[in-house]
Amino acid sequence: MDADKNNDLAPHPLPSSPDAAVMAFVGAADRRDLAEMEALLHPDFRVAVTVLGSDSVRTIDRATYLSLLGAGKLGGTPRRATIDGRVERGAMAHVTATLVGDGGRFSSAYSLAGQPGGWRLLQDATVFEPARP
Repeated sequence: MDADKNNDLAPHPLPSSPDAAVMAFVGAADRRDLAEMEALLHPDFRVAVTVLGSDSVRTIDRATYLSLLGAGKLGGTPRRATIDGRVERGAMAHVTATLVGDGGRFSSAYSLAGQPGGWRLLQDATVFEPARP
């Protein structure tokens, strides 16, 4: 069986476009769906995040991200996602998106890798703007 067929049999097949991968990532985070997130994240995935107005950036590796998501310290709140732009070149893509929820606004730039059978997220670089009280 080839890699594409194996992927089709997986519980969470890879999205067929970069935009679909970003939307699946957002949905999985909002639902705290670890099984789907495991499938979506490239082995070298990381998050780079800053809070608007801060002068520091925090990076989180894949294992820590999944641990925080599973512990309920990330995600779990529905957000409205809008794809703002995309550049795709071969097996690499960059997607920008805006996510808005009760907690605030995320301005995100995602890097994705084309894999056999679909797309996986390599990086989520985001600026978080907390909601005003």
